[in-house]
Amino acid sequence: MDTITLLIAIWGAITGTIGLILKALDFKEAKPNLKFELDKTKTSFYTDVSNINWDNIHYSGNWDSAIINVVIKNKGRQPVTISNIEAKEYFSIGNNNPKYHWRDVNLMRNTLVRFVKENDKDQVTTWLNLKYANTAELPLRMEAFESKSIRITVPFVDKSLSKGHTLKCFLKFISVDKEYKFNFSVPEIRQVVPNLNEYTRS
Repeated sequence: MDTITLLIAIWGAITGTIGLILKALDFKEAKPNLKFELDKTKTSFYTDVSNINWDNIHYSGNWDSAIINVVIKNKGRQPVTISNIEAKEYFSIGNNNPKYHWRDVNLMRNTLVRFVKENDKDQVTTWLNLKYANTAELPLRMEAFESKSIRITVPFVDKSLSKGHTLKCFLKFISVDKEYKFNFSVPEIRQVVPNLNEYTRS
């Protein structure tokens, strides 16, 4: 085999390999492909369930709740519609290990955490500035290469699950074609707002 023939063979192998790589990348982009991350421009945390206003109702008990701001990115060329979002909730029975089930978070969407400072006349002087995304409106359609930030509340998590002022959370995003799981950790609210004791729950 002369030099020219060898070079042609090598070039053919290189271009063939590049072609296969491009086809693989094209196939990957054509598939539904959602990615998830915490929104660093918003305030995500967990706190005692009693601190959360659920449509003007406050619950009590040995529970924590988490308010989470999630960025969803559609990395594919096809639109994807999220039909439901579920959160894994834990609860303890006696001395047994915590059990869990999945809860539809869209049923618990109108939540708010409000802390204020008041003067001697019980007048509000300062609102605690917590930055939230908008609550998720389902079904949620994600166009090709689109990003959206949404707020999700995980309602009831057994307090035994928080370790070192950190709570592990588990979400499941359900579309027609696929279920996406997103696992992450959020800090306790006092790690985010060290002077929280200066405020009163509103």
